[in-house]
Amino acid sequence: MLKRGLHSGSLSLHTNFFNGSVPDSSISGCLNLKRFEIQDNGFSGNFHVGIWSLPKIRLIRAENNRFSGKIPESISMAKKLEQVQIDNNTFISKLPQGLGQVEKGQYKAHYHFELTKKSKQLHGTP
Repeated sequence: MLKRGLHSGSLSLHTNFFNGSVPDSSISGCLNLKRFEIQDNGFSGNFHVGIWSLPKIRLIRAENNRFSGKIPESISMAKKLEQVQIDNNTFISKLPQGLGQVEKGQYKAHYHFELTKKSKQLHGTP
């Protein structure tokens, strides 16, 4: 069932009290994935590098989890990205330079990175 959802273009697992990490291998081969919504859970570990290389990804919502580490520079690989919400995690890096290089095309890009007590070192603007 999970694979079917990933191939249909949308994965929505938000607000389910899931925890642990989500392996890159479960996402990186899903070339039709447009919407990745895992917000309001307890996911932890580094954020998925493979998600940024998906050719059709437009929306990433992973706020209110326990992701940590750096936001990868590979964010610039997501050429169709419209919206990213990853606030309320424990990232320890500045916003990647590549964020400003994402092509917006016909879409209005919206990036939601909030500076919170949990992400004290998250800096920059989209």
